Amino acid sequence: MPPSEWEARLEVSPWFTKALKAADLSADLSLHDLRHFFASLVIRQGADVKLVQSRLGHAPAQTTLDVYGHLWPDHDDRTRSMVDEVFAGVEAAYTTRSS
Repeated sequence: MPPSEWEARLEVSPWFTKALKAADLSADLSLHDLRHFFASLVIRQGADVKLVQSRLGHAPAQTTLDVYGHLWPDHDDRTRSMVDEVFAGVEAAYTTRSS
């Protein structure tokens, strides 16, 4: 990493440390930890690979998939969710008619 990038990281440290204290967060938390948190949060909320790739600044989408691919639901998870939603709707309709 070029010296200018290291210098930039050092300049971030004081304000980040102050922000961690103000938020009552562990001093062990890093900007990189927050980056991972952000990625996992948006993936959990349904963001696709291209959106996460763009927000994180990964050149190839493969980098995003290599690092975060395990966080996206697989086809089995999606299928289970779809079936659960259908049965929840059927149950709600049946409960409404029975009342």
